[in-house]
Formats: sequence, structure tokens, C-alpha cells
Amino acid sequence: MQLKTSAIIMTAAFSAVALAAHQYDTSQTKSLSGNITKVEWNNSDYVKIHMNAMDNNGKTVDWELQTVPQNTLQSDGATMSNLKDGDQISVQGYPASDGSAHLLVSSITLANGQNVAVNAQQTNPATSASNDQQPLPQTASDMPLIGLIGLFALGTGSILALRRRVS
Repeated sequence: MQLKTSAIIMTAAFSAVALAAHQYDTSQTKSLSGNITKVEWNNSDYVKIHMNAMDNNGKTVDWELQTVPQNTLQSDGATMSNLKDGDQISVQGYPASDGSAHLLVSSITLANGQNVAVNAQQTNPATSASNDQQPLPQTASDMPLIGLIGLFALGTGSILALRRRVS
């Protein structure tokens, strides 16, 4: 009985993780200003920026900003030397649909005042069908794959435990 309860709890936990990818509301835009706390240049799908910004109540919130792949961002003018920890930047973009502190960046104003258009070659998915341009990207995530691997491991473990009880 305890094994069955544990299996149910683990399955629910892995399923919740697998559904964690972010969706963005491209019908709204949001502007933020704050200090960069971390820039992840090594992400193969996009450069991820973490930044502290004040909310409407004056509380500091850690925002995760999704941009474009490193080579695209650098060709647009944002490099490792002008986009680094501690820099004061302003960003504009599309907020996460679930209201979490995630933003799909459309432009960045760097600490030196340079304005960098991000995702400029892409359009809103709602209008892309009419002009055949690619839609804005969603957060690329390995979470569904990790969840499936976890479910597979959990199922395998449960089968082995049941076989041990039977024999």
C-alpha cells in the first residue's frame, strides 16, 4: 500500500514538472528597469538574463528574461562586454501568461544607452498566419523530457519492486 501511495505522489510531482514550460501573452507588453544579476550565455536556445526590478509595491522581484540565441543577440549589438552582471538596463517585452516573473524580451536599453531590438525579425503569433512570418518563440525547455524520464524510472522501479514481492 505504501509503495502504491508513493508511486501516485511521484507521478503527480513529475507530471507537474513536465508542464512547467512558459507561455507568453503577446497581446500585452511590459517594461522593466533594473540591475542584471546573472546572464546565462551558455544556453543553446537563447540567452537568459536575470534581473532585479521593483514591482508596483516597491518590492524587488527577480525577473527571468528570455532573449534569442547568443549569436543573434551579439549580431544585434548586445555582447558579453556590454551586457553583464551589475549593469542597469531597461527591457520591453511580453509577460508570461501565468503572471510569473518571466518576460520574452523585444528590446533592451543597455547601460551605455544603446537600444538593442530583440526578436525584431519575428512577429506576434496572432498575426503571423496572415503575413507568413515566424511566431515568437516559447521558452525551450527540457522539462517535459525530464518528466517522461522520471515517469519511466518510477514505473520501472515499481515493476521491479512488485516482481521482488511476487518471487
